[in-house]
Amino acid sequence: MFPEFAGFEGFEGQKFFRGNAHLRLQIPKSFEGRSGEERRRFYGAELFEFVRFERTDAEDTLRGLSTVYDFDYTRDKFDFQVFRSTNKRPGKNSCMECHGGDYPRATIIIGQETVSIQPKPANRGGVTFLLADLLVKSAHVSASYWLHKNICLRADYKSGTIQQGLLRFGAHAVTVGAAGPYGNRFAWDSDLVVSQTETYPRKAAFKGNIHYKIGKGLKITIGGGAFLRGTMNYGTDLSELGQTAIGLEKEDSSLLPDLFRRLRDSRYGYLHTTLTYDYAF
Repeated sequence: MFPEFAGFEGFEGQKFFRGNAHLRLQIPKSFEGRSGEERRRFYGAELFEFVRFERTDAEDTLRGLSTVYDFDYTRDKFDFQVFRSTNKRPGKNSCMECHGGDYPRATIIIGQETVSIQPKPANRGGVTFLLADLLVKSAHVSASYWLHKNICLRADYKSGTIQQGLLRFGAHAVTVGAAGPYGNRFAWDSDLVVSQTETYPRKAAFKGNIHYKIGKGLKITIGGGAFLRGTMNYGTDLSELGQTAIGLEKEDSSLLPDLFRRLRDSRYGYLHTTLTYDYAF
């Protein structure tokens, strides 16, 4: 997955950043009042146009007709920009380097990610149960190329493992997409994600965002996504939701709450709003 709040030119330079995001499920009316949301807090730094660190702390809440299910997760990401082309992005030139940084036409980034998920005691029909904690480890490589001054093509390959208790599954995901600026304050991006977890069918999601620079260092992102074949276990937003149910599905699927079954088997989406602030230095 691409660094969510990085610039399209690769890393933007030396800065600290922090922000908050709110995601809400958009589910069919047939779900009859079932709901879900996620609240994120994130912060990190980019240094020397080479390395980027980001930590995300999130709280997820699901409400079914007879199920209350919450979980927290922490994600740590380290990315390293290992290649910046000497060719400039179309529409930019070397004179601009003195007035706002250089603009490489192509970049390659490699990285690793660790996600720790802590399910909270869940209640289903008056019965309380607790799922085991999960640990998800991944590595990825992504590349971007400016086809036009307003269109950047990008691709990402991600591979890793999902572990819950004694269960361990391999997983991988491929993302392809495009992004670009619109005027001086707006930018857009859209991606198609295809992923597969060991013993599970291949699934896909589409997502897109619009970014707006409110002022110096401050920007807002509004966007969303659609799961084309139900909840995904790897490689995109809300994958943690699918991951928490992996152990229960394999050990005793009869205990799986109806809410999870519906999300696993139905098309649905989500909307999100994100506010982020950069401190350049």
